[in-house]
Amino acid sequence: MPRFDNPTVLATRPKESSEEFLADLALNAGRFQSLISPAFELRGIGDGAPAFDAGIFTSRAGVSFAPKGCGRMAYCVGDSTAEAAESAGYRPISANGVASDLAELILSHGPKEQLLHFRGETSVGNIKEKLRAGGLTCEEVVVYRKESCSPDPRAIELLSSECATILPVFSAETVSIIGDWGANYGQSHILAISPSVACAAEALSPASIAISKAPNQLEMVAATSRLIA
Repeated sequence: MPRFDNPTVLATRPKESSEEFLADLALNAGRFQSLISPAFELRGIGDGAPAFDAGIFTSRAGVSFAPKGCGRMAYCVGDSTAEAAESAGYRPISANGVASDLAELILSHGPKEQLLHFRGETSVGNIKEKLRAGGLTCEEVVVYRKESCSPDPRAIELLSSECATILPVFSAETVSIIGDWGANYGQSHILAISPSVACAAEALSPASIAISKAPNQLEMVAATSRLIA
């Protein structure tokens, strides 16, 4: 994978998450330009959560739309989600991986409490089903949805130009959304958070695809930094 001098990093996560990612990147990378054009924003839904003893979080968004922890245990997919849960008053345990790793972690702990998975309308991993099959008591509640955003016209202009563009992608769903933008990704260099996201990104026919060493923001920042001269 080549390195680029003063490329533009196109951030497509929700605005707040994109700003956080770019701020971390600025502390670790060489010179770059940035443009935020969210593929989606998050909207809370539902009338609240049923009673629960321990929370399950497969994203930071789930934490954002869940009740305060009040000292309850939280099983979290990764360190970033665990940090958010701790800030919300939970006692987090991190799987430091993906949803399948999280289910295995919870099963290994064998909690007897009432578990509740806070999730979005679209969720992967079948957490509830796997835990129930393992004999645990688990429910789930949908607390947010992703609402697709129209692209910033500057993003379409950037993608159509000859400028070096790095595009960090954090989910296959994001790939699907930006694939409908009608943009040309032939000059873009995509950095995928996982092999499955990289596979989805092939549909965009980018100039190149690289994969983060681990599916978390820390490694995505590191991997993006390595693309910047």
